[in-house]
Amino acid sequence: MLCFTLLMADVNFILARHETPDRLFYAVIDETLKDTRWEEDQAVLDFTAPFFQGRVITPDELEALLNEEDIDMLIIAGKHAVGFFQQKGLIDEEDIIRISGIPYTSILFEDESEAHDLDDEEPSDEDLDDEDLFF
Repeated sequence: MLCFTLLMADVNFILARHETPDRLFYAVIDETLKDTRWEEDQAVLDFTAPFFQGRVITPDELEALLNEEDIDMLIIAGKHAVGFFQQKGLIDEEDIIRISGIPYTSILFEDESEAHDLDDEEPSDEDLDDEDLFF
């Protein structure tokens, strides 16, 4: 872990905040991916899109933000950004897809009132409304 922490000292991210009336989510990408576009077969990662435009943030600032904000979802791309969240134990290798070698994933946080026990039955399609279908 010390080795990863030392490597992160020279890394910055781009953080883009997005809000709806009832949701808060962020896109977090490696700064080196800013204004790039990657394609593989039918899949595209377009970091030139307004969705990924944001401010430069350090790993320490990102850590503070995660502790302060009530975030509903994170969209994460780049080896350093994905590695940051892996180090925090928030994602596993099987949660990651790669497009043109760029790791990409998302994390959906449920607040405690919406969380289901593992023993609970999964909600059916009839139980979900449009607000539950975020993407």
